[in-house]
Amino acid sequence: MQIQFIKEEPLIPKENLVLDNIDTILTSNYGIRGFHKIHLFAEKTIIDETTGVKKLCYEDENQEQSYWIGQQKEGLEPGILDYEKMLVIGNLDYDVPLCLDFRSSLKQPSVIWLSDKGGWEKIAESYKAFFQTLSVK
Repeated sequence: MQIQFIKEEPLIPKENLVLDNIDTILTSNYGIRGFHKIHLFAEKTIIDETTGVKKLCYEDENQEQSYWIGQQKEGLEPGILDYEKMLVIGNLDYDVPLCLDFRSSLKQPSVIWLSDKGGWEKIAESYKAFFQTLSVK
């Protein structure tokens, strides 16, 4: 699939994009089950969605448990979202975002998702690897 990007680093599509029928890729490469498509966001939607998730995290900051911030759990890395060092780049479903996580590298952010395990889970060491797996060029 050939997609036009407005920026190469990180890859940002010119328009919101839906990759459909990728449940096999999600399951076999990332252990993610029950989702059949990924919505990848263009720049304006990235800004809007990131602002929305940050707002929800700010509201939940002092709560004992937060759906949005996540929780530290064994086998779940990173578990907790550093919402000052992330961008929402897409989602798997309503309230199931995919994010670039810049906490370990500003040049090669990892890709995390809000896992059904109760926190944030890294699914790719870099966004480039993630997009290559999805056959997005």
